[in-house]
Amino acid sequence: MKFSPQKYSIMHIKCPIDTDSDCKLLPNIKGLKDNTSCLKEKVKVLGLVLDPGLTWEHHITDVEERVEKSLKYLRKILGSVWGREQIYRLEKLQNECLKQVSDALGNTSQRILEKELHINSIRIFLRRTVLAARAEKLKIITKSSNQHHIEDVFIRSSSAASYPTVYSILDLQARNWANQAKNEIIKKKNGSDKRFFAIWLIKEKRSAVVNRLAQKHATRWNSELWDNYRRQRAAQHPKQHRPLALEEAWGPQSLGYYNGLSRGQSTMLLQCRAEFIGLNYFLNGIGGKRQSPQAQAPGTRSVESLEAAMESIPATCPCGHVRQTVFHMFIECPDLRVARRQLEDNVGTLDFKQLLTSHGTVAADWAITHFKLAAQCEFPREGSQFASDDTEPSSCRIN
Repeated sequence: MKFSPQKYSIMHIKCPIDTDSDCKLLPNIKGLKDNTSCLKEKVKVLGLVLDPGLTWEHHITDVEERVEKSLKYLRKILGSVWGREQIYRLEKLQNECLKQVSDALGNTSQRILEKELHINSIRIFLRRTVLAARAEKLKIITKSSNQHHIEDVFIRSSSAASYPTVYSILDLQARNWANQAKNEIIKKKNGSDKRFFAIWLIKEKRSAVVNRLAQKHATRWNSELWDNYRRQRAAQHPKQHRPLALEEAWGPQSLGYYNGLSRGQSTMLLQCRAEFIGLNYFLNGIGGKRQSPQAQAPGTRSVESLEAAMESIPATCPCGHVRQTVFHMFIECPDLRVARRQLEDNVGTLDFKQLLTSHGTVAADWAITHFKLAAQCEFPREGSQFASDDTEPSSCRIN
């Protein structure tokens, strides 16, 4: 047997209140004598990190280092993979996509775009997808030739100290979906359990049943989300003019209003229905500004003078009405009375709701021609069926 100095550490223990320097003496042992590398400022013994003065300083430092190392690993696997921050990022991305597809104004409400385009909120899409996938995975458990049931999912303990996890909540909801599908099939098949189990055992039929149920729930969730948005908006702005889109319930009929429309027509119809449009009432509500007549005069060129000459856009129509809204332009504005008669000749009786639903193509062309929304509609205006009728005074022009 040989002595291996490399495996040994030397540390001299002293009284904690001793202020003398640490002892540096080495034992007279071959391999240790004159081997100062064996002297240690701290030594780990049975999980405790000891120092010469037994102050626990190094032990606490070691605990902190190990905990911080563990936390770094935990941050990688226990980060926010499903919480608020992530879903908000996805909602923002979805909103950008909807605005790009619809060509809506930048501050158009995402809820309105989802309703008009009849597209699920990303929250509802993810919830529906996760629950449908879990429900499809549930199997039929056979106890005997006459005893079958859908497999159980993990149920948390009833102990007050236990809390449901996200996965246990989703699993339980998925099993409820499977039971709902079972009840619907049994009712449809005149109370036959065997027919249900026969259908559920076939993957394609099981998927079809679950997807129909998922779509049914998604429609209800979207409707609730839309109704909540309408109530909150009405509570926050009780005196504000309500656009036509807010008067309608959630449903596929909204998307049908845009069938067959060109890009310019669908954009104008959406802006009219949502009233996120460059008319004075809306621009005034968002704090819009424009150049004053003095700024437009010749010789006014400096940046400072142009900024100083900017003025708030009033909510009034150039005709004198207090609110220049979509309804006012289509139904009331006296400056558009000649154009309005042409519109009436085209669609019959002027009904505002019918204009922006059943007669969307005609209404969009009329608005493109007569709203005069700067350069936004220059190209679509050329193809409008009312382009040759653009003989109205310029008082309704939106600058």
